[in-house]
Amino acid sequence: MDEAIRSIYARAATAVKQKDRGAFVELFHPEVELRSTITDQVYRGHEGANAWFDVLTTRLVLAPTIVEIESVDANAWYVSGRLQASMPGGVIADRPITWLVVLDEGLIWRFQPVDSRVDAEVIAHRAGPN
Repeated sequence: MDEAIRSIYARAATAVKQKDRGAFVELFHPEVELRSTITDQVYRGHEGANAWFDVLTTRLVLAPTIVEIESVDANAWYVSGRLQASMPGGVIADRPITWLVVLDEGLIWRFQPVDSRVDAEVIAHRAGPN
């Protein structure tokens, strides 16, 4: 099932690179909740996915890299990697990062940074889709 996450990541990366808003937003559940490490904001629903698309496509540098994917539940994964992104003031952030990704009906329902795999498990079990 890790292939589902890898496929979504590849489709999202292609949509951002090609600035294809429709292809990007269609990857997200209508009730999605995205928590961004780039802006420290929470984006909700397709309106939020559109706003997040704007953030991602205006960065001079944006290079998330997946290193490992571990299932923490039937529809939830702990994803670790690195994030390189341009920040205000021209600074380039380059840091390790870990995310929790939860799918519902094959779409991204929750996406948020987490501190550890244990945190990902706790959040996934507490907030999983009904």
